[in-house]
Amino acid sequence: NKVVLYLKDSKKWRKDPGFIIARSVKVSGKDYSLAGSEGIRVAIVLADPIITPSKETLHETQSKLLVVSGLGFTNVADVKITLRPTPAGSYKIIGVLEDAIRVQLLPDRDWLPSFMTLKDEDDSKKILLQVASIDTGAGEISFEQPISIGYIIKDREGVICDDSCEFAFDGVCDDGSEPNDEYYYQNYFNYMDDDMGGFYYEGEYGGDAYGNEQEGDGV
Repeated sequence: NKVVLYLKDSKKWRKDPGFIIARSVKVSGKDYSLAGSEGIRVAIVLADPIITPSKETLHETQSKLLVVSGLGFTNVADVKITLRPTPAGSYKIIGVLEDAIRVQLLPDRDWLPSFMTLKDEDDSKKILLQVASIDTGAGEISFEQPISIGYIIKDREGVICDDSCEFAFDGVCDDGSEPNDEYYYQNYFNYMDDDMGGFYYEGEYGGDAYGNEQEGDGV
């Protein structure tokens, strides 16, 4: 009552993601069609997940959001990643797109284990952050060579705010000071803070439409 199939070396289940359909089965030399000519869906083939290397920097505790870029991601319920050297209990996945995974640092946690803290280290020191494995719903894939996605650096001294909002450092101040009238022509592209769900605009030709940003409160 069970058939187990094994994928041959250098072969693929499909050329592209989609369903595996069983259309017939042979028993004692006789072929039996399944569900007429339609066949029966027996599995779903997912795309191989790809992690894009990055040199992004994260502050040890002040940076609350990490975005892992790539391709072949599925949904927040199925996706799991293992970061190194971040302890597994220090973060959770809060959002998944086909090309991005949003990872949140949990309250009172650290991107580094306590024995690796940068608290008393020189400001120039940084520690490599890597993805060691990923599961998008079809089983864990462990990378023989972990993929580097950034560096963890020392927290900024004297800074009490963080870059926890989704659009931190994008040139739109998120402290409540942005105008909220989208129809007044002077405010058209400055409408509302990002944290409040406002517009996100980079100028007609992709440049900086807002000028320089400052650290703190996602400004």
